[in-house]
Amino acid sequence: MTIKWYWPAEMLGLVKNISHEYNDGGTYWSVAGNTGDVFLTLMLSMFGVMFFAGFLLHFIYRVKQNALRGEKIVFSAMIVLLVYAILLAVGVGPYIQFYPQSAGFLDFSTIEHIIDGIYVGLLALMLYLGSKADTWMSKKQVGEQR
Repeated sequence: MTIKWYWPAEMLGLVKNISHEYNDGGTYWSVAGNTGDVFLTLMLSMFGVMFFAGFLLHFIYRVKQNALRGEKIVFSAMIVLLVYAILLAVGVGPYIQFYPQSAGFLDFSTIEHIIDGIYVGLLALMLYLGSKADTWMSKKQVGEQR
């Protein structure tokens, strides 16, 4: 199942619906040439976002003297990401398409699904590592105060 969610690309001005020009009932899109580069950059920046999110979630709950709740939230989000990664890699998961893409001559969808699953699994790892970085920093800070 593919979910076509072109709204972010439309808001960035990368995709434009030009169906009104053809007037035959079909849906036509105009896609900018740098759309793939923009979304690749956004995709790669998600590693830093997930690391920072894991760090921030754990840090906020540690400061509130409830570090266990922060760990549970990070662990729950990590499990959700891992389940989604497995669904993507197996070929069952809902695939989100952010801009119209043409189909090539050769079908590499199986490889793409496996790579998408690995990518989401790495996002879960970054969330976990961000949480562990805060744990490491808090232990190092306590050690320095003594």
